[in-house]
Amino acid sequence: MSPVLATAGFVLAFLLVLYFTPLARQAALRFGIVDQPDGRLKRQTEPVPYLGGLAVFLAYLVALGLVFSFNSRLLGLLLAGTLIRDGIALVGAPPPARRTVRGHRI
Repeated sequence: MSPVLATAGFVLAFLLVLYFTPLARQAALRFGIVDQPDGRLKRQTEPVPYLGGLAVFLAYLVALGLVFSFNSRLLGLLLAGTLIRDGIALVGAPPPARRTVRGHRI
């Protein structure tokens, strides 16, 4: 990969992040995908939108897809993995199994 192409991919991803992040923030606020303050652990004064990471990852995917040439099978695997990961992130991973050693939870 040439340095010019790598730089172009980085700049494109950066510009896309600047575009996608406010859109993700608006969507998170509109649909209630926010972290609510509780006064104990979460001391922020206003709800914090959750979708910023998704905006960054989407910008990365778009820039990667435009800079590199993928075959359809590799792109399908990348998108399927992305959907699974984001689905687990939005729904929530299952709780870890309770493990104990001599009666103490670890």
